[in-house]
Amino acid sequence: MQTRDFKTRSLFLPQQNPYRNPDAWEIGIDVGYSGVKGLSRNMAYCFPTYIKKLSADCISIGKPGPMDIVYRDGETGAMYAIGEKAEKMISLDSGADNNTALYGKNRYFSDVFKLSSRTGIGLGLLNNKFGDPSGKKIKIQSGLPPAYMKEDQERLKEALMGRHVFDLKIGTGDWIHFDFTLDESNIKPPMQQPMGVLISAITDKNGMPEMDARNIMSGNTMVVDPGFRTCDLCPMRNSDIDPYDCKTFEELSMFEIMQRTCNEIRDRYGMVISVPAIQNYLEKGKIKVMNRKELRSEEVDFTDILSAKAEEVCEELIAKLLELTNYFQETDTLIIGGGTGAAWESQIRDRFKNLNTLRIISGGKNSCLPPIFSVARGYYMYAINRP
Repeated sequence: MQTRDFKTRSLFLPQQNPYRNPDAWEIGIDVGYSGVKGLSRNMAYCFPTYIKKLSADCISIGKPGPMDIVYRDGETGAMYAIGEKAEKMISLDSGADNNTALYGKNRYFSDVFKLSSRTGIGLGLLNNKFGDPSGKKIKIQSGLPPAYMKEDQERLKEALMGRHVFDLKIGTGDWIHFDFTLDESNIKPPMQQPMGVLISAITDKNGMPEMDARNIMSGNTMVVDPGFRTCDLCPMRNSDIDPYDCKTFEELSMFEIMQRTCNEIRDRYGMVISVPAIQNYLEKGKIKVMNRKELRSEEVDFTDILSAKAEEVCEELIAKLLELTNYFQETDTLIIGGGTGAAWESQIRDRFKNLNTLRIISGGKNSCLPPIFSVARGYYMYAINRP
């Protein structure tokens, strides 16, 4: 296991995605608790869900990185580092940033959500050789964990609606100006997140149902979507999904893995590190441990801690799946989605290797994109096929 595999990535991938309506510009966007993932007609992209306000006196020295994003508010002129650039500004002292704003359920009217979602939509509206959104009607498809659907879908729509005026600077590029208004006609009703995984798993690269789609839809299928803040389980029986059968577990998530890892680092080495701050250590998998009394420091590898906690939480997920499905007695197919699901897939397959009547497939199996895009890809495919 590599600790860097658990790091929230920044990716800008220009590509031709299928579409149906030449006059519409669909964006499938997954504003997750750790990262924003999106697909449009001409792009797939992701970046960490993190912001840092920049001082008016802040001076940048050196060349910006290719994934650096700076946001400038069109009304106030305030500037913010977005995504990876903002994460790199976290220190151990400031790393305990407001976890409620970052990871709380009621985050929709926070600056973190506002700026991250605006940036995500803005990236989906960039033009390149694969398409230009100019003059086309914007259509946004997003989603929510099943447990949050009833209470939060109107909040999510309200947070996305309105006039959005801002500028983005990406890497060494020029400032790009955005000024658009979204109303109910631009925003499709949010989907349950596991549905994004399901649709991605049964939709080919041309946006059409794959040959096996009918068998998956007509059988008994369990969709597992472990994300950063929640793990969503969604059973489907003969093409029907009962929302009351869908479950959301916050304790079976990547956040739980990171929190347990931070706790173990604290207990073992006396180093207090927050979940947001640990992102900057995942690339190398090492932390600097200080002995202030002896004025001594050393670099310590924490791969073993992270690996043990990831395996531990995955075993808890496996136990929950066995409980809820009666050991998959009536389940034909298990679909695993998301980046956390990809990290756990080999462990899940190994545990269920003797269940010969259970087929296990990846939510990203029809795509060359990394597994983190499975939900957003499903949103996009749903949007283009259901105007």
